[in-house]
Amino acid sequence: GKVAGRVVDAQTGLGLDDFTIRFLTPTLGEGEQMAGGYSATWMREGKRFTRTDGYWDSEGEELPPGTFLAIEARAPGRALARAARVAVEAAPARDAVVLRLGAGGAIRGRVLATEGTPVEG
Repeated sequence: GKVAGRVVDAQTGLGLDDFTIRFLTPTLGEGEQMAGGYSATWMREGKRFTRTDGYWDSEGEELPPGTFLAIEARAPGRALARAARVAVEAAPARDAVVLRLGAGGAIRGRVLATEGTPVEG
């Protein structure tokens, strides 16, 4: 099985030509399982796609149908988007998962008190 989808601009709906897809731990229901058996690259740095009009899939990976993944899309100059629960299917539609990325970004860090200790909460 595999997962597939499209990454688009949030305002225009046009497919992006440079983005990265990462697999994450999904939100699971009772009795559901996370997909496994794929390259660790998908979870670490993700796979980069260029000149695909926003389309991507997990081609080359053998994912167990009926299992689940969470999907994250990132693109330069845009805020990331995530799908918390995506089913692995034998032949998913090209638009099975549409992730809309808007202009923006994220800053990661820690909030420290003046003495340099982490601030709770």
